[in-house]
Amino acid sequence: MLQAGFAREIITPARGVGLDGYFNARPNTGVLDDISVKAALFRDGDTIGGIVTFELEALTEEFYRTLETRLRQDGCEYASNLIYHAIHSHTAPGCGLDPQTPYFHSLLERACACIRNAVANLREARLEYASQQGNPFAFNRRYFMKNGGVKTNPGKLNPDIVKPEGPVDDTIAVLAVTDVADHRLMGVLANLCNHSDTIGGTLVSADWPGRLERCVQNELGEDIPVVTMVSPAGDINHFDVNSSDPQDSYAEAKRLGRGYGEIVFRLLRQTRPLAEATPLRIASTVIALQKKTISAAELADARKTAAELAGTDLTHDITSEDLITNSPAIRLTVARKIIDFAEKESGRTIPATVRVLKFGSALALVGLPGEPFTEIGLEIKKQSSFPITLLMGLSMGVVTYLPLRECYARGGYEPGLLCCSVVPGMAEKLIAEVVPLLRN
Repeated sequence: MLQAGFAREIITPARGVGLDGYFNARPNTGVLDDISVKAALFRDGDTIGGIVTFELEALTEEFYRTLETRLRQDGCEYASNLIYHAIHSHTAPGCGLDPQTPYFHSLLERACACIRNAVANLREARLEYASQQGNPFAFNRRYFMKNGGVKTNPGKLNPDIVKPEGPVDDTIAVLAVTDVADHRLMGVLANLCNHSDTIGGTLVSADWPGRLERCVQNELGEDIPVVTMVSPAGDINHFDVNSSDPQDSYAEAKRLGRGYGEIVFRLLRQTRPLAEATPLRIASTVIALQKKTISAAELADARKTAAELAGTDLTHDITSEDLITNSPAIRLTVARKIIDFAEKESGRTIPATVRVLKFGSALALVGLPGEPFTEIGLEIKKQSSFPITLLMGLSMGVVTYLPLRECYARGGYEPGLLCCSVVPGMAEKLIAEVVPLLRN
């Protein structure tokens, strides 16, 4: 007998807590909308597993490890059965979480409370599923250019664009979880591919996933939890280069959230029960990711650049556009990153946890580390034995882009050290080690 329970807690930070997602410090100056942690837990007999989704930019490894330890100390033996996932909002805290700050400890307490409440809410449940092919707001943001290289976000209506480098995983999938006793909708899990980076600035927001939830709730007339699971989107965003319309604003987050919300609501009317949703099984593996090595010459050049540009203004938003223009701000930021990386990370091997929830022979939910390119998710789905395989990136605390091997030499900012800390081949290694977990 499958049971399910949902809960949510507000985790909006106080004014002044830093936001992540760009290359400069951004203490927040207020709130556009609250951000939350949401838990969707499932129990089958003695097995409890589930998803804990944070409306944050990312989870640090230290936070993820500390949270698991705290849960075990509280008697949660299932702490290692949970997928801890971040939606990657660029107007929320994330990689800069400092364990010495009050917000770090408040976040731990809210997450623990959310998980405990979800367990307390467990009821016999039925899973129903629907999906569509077609994501009207997602585009591969890496483009082949006329000079033969690849550019990320090359600019709208750029005449030198030839074609996108790769595809988009355009599946939008919905899991509806219904209370068997009273046929009440308990919660919704929505899985789709896009970057949560439409707003910019210094005001806190859950970006389009937050507006998606609000749209679905408005359509339903109930405050049902809607858990967004963002599938691998390392090379995907919402910018349509064939349009001149501006797409950096809160209005854009509302547009995407409303559009996705309408799709999710429509799919909720089309769901069908999963025939075999038990037994619930948990599978995990730890993958060794090899980090890049900084040479003595690269370190010397970085130190020289850092000294020459030491007075550069870094108070404005430093984004991917600075990478394209190679602005002084980005050159200084990259130089400092190289120096710091050489001292702390160069050549290291890091453990990256992958976690899978298997529901009978019908459904698998997969938490992947880092920001894998969309092609990685598509290949894992293709090789999975489960007819429904739903993937989440930015899970279990490892933060780095995971480009395909061939992308490193083509250009674009994702494979560069500022965004990608690992050597070529790690994406392919991820596929090879995840697929065996998805055998029935």
